[in-house]
Amino acid sequence: MPILVMLGTLAWWIFASVSRKLPPPGMSISLLGAYAILMAIWPPENKWSKGAFIATVIAMTAMEITSIKRTDEDNRVLNNQIRTGIDSTLKEQRDGFGASLDKMKLLVEQGGKLFSQQQELSKNTIGEITGGDGFCWIDFYGLSVRADGVLVGRPMVGNQGRFTLYGVRATLIDLDQMEAATKDGNTLESYLGSQKIIEIGDIPRSPNGLILSEIVEVSK
Repeated sequence: MPILVMLGTLAWWIFASVSRKLPPPGMSISLLGAYAILMAIWPPENKWSKGAFIATVIAMTAMEITSIKRTDEDNRVLNNQIRTGIDSTLKEQRDGFGASLDKMKLLVEQGGKLFSQQQELSKNTIGEITGGDGFCWIDFYGLSVRADGVLVGRPMVGNQGRFTLYGVRATLIDLDQMEAATKDGNTLESYLGSQKIIEIGDIPRSPNGLILSEIVEVSK
């Protein structure tokens, strides 16, 4: 009986080795323990039985070592696959996050540019209506004294801003006449009579000045 069990075990070992369907680690050791108990009950009676027992022990030991190596190799391959999958997933997530971050930066930059453009358009629109931060100046060209002793000249106006100034009006005040009206207690009409209002109208951008055609009294 023991010799038949050993021969069956050897036949199974040969089949497992050829088909590469090895038992899991620990099974061969369990079989060796069972054989040891079997040999204690039915000791080998001849050299064939002893040879079969020794061959079985060697076969089971070799199978156990091979199973352990095969299991380690399978675990190593599985771990590499898992690690590769994790690395690939992390890389995809990083790439996806990086792409999303780039898109967000691009959107923020585009939004900033659009806001700046809109702000500039609004500023230009307001400037076209109000004249913006421009200012005008007035001087007199071709000053001369008339026969009645009144100083006259042609106003020259300028616009130092980027936008047209609309509805410009200049008020000239004769300081001597205003002081006299104030001291002598004259009427409001006398006080207002010291002022000369010049309706200039619209002034386009003209840093070098524009000479008006109207001749006005500068002072009496």
